[in-house]
Amino acid sequence: QTTNRRFIKDGKVFPDLVFSFDGDYANFHEHFENVELSAPLVFDPTIYWQCLESWLGPLVLMLVHPANAWIEEKLGVKFSGVNSGPSISNTLFDFALKIKANPIIFVGQDLAYSSGDRYHVSGTHVTEKWDSDITLEKQLCIVKGQHGETLLSNFSMLTYHHWFEEFIRV
Repeated sequence: QTTNRRFIKDGKVFPDLVFSFDGDYANFHEHFENVELSAPLVFDPTIYWQCLESWLGPLVLMLVHPANAWIEEKLGVKFSGVNSGPSISNTLFDFALKIKANPIIFVGQDLAYSSGDRYHVSGTHVTEKWDSDITLEKQLCIVKGQHGETLLSNFSMLTYHHWFEEFIRV
């Protein structure tokens, strides 16, 4: 059965664009291995090399990592003009707005803990517990979920959420 949306067919999602900026093998293993999509893959040079090697569709380089600013400076060329925001998800949202994407669908946003004390989904290079001089308990806060439920989050993820709210409001 096909839905009235061109990007969902028979219960499977067929995106117009895929973004990946994680340089860890786990990213390839969890999110790319055995995936056959022909949509363009937008990537930063930090992506794990096998993600690029296995991708069937076009490859589009996008400099999003703050350390890549020196490339733009040395070449004297501004590549993206995309607002970086506090998280890569904020950057991608601004990119989606600039290309007039409609609808914009994000999956797996890191705005609250899904289970335990991990702050990213499996397959990213930062799935471990918070590593900081500030104890985990001092970093935590309670937020309301999409359906009004109480969720455990932290103040960094809350800044991502506030950025989205402010960006949409303006």
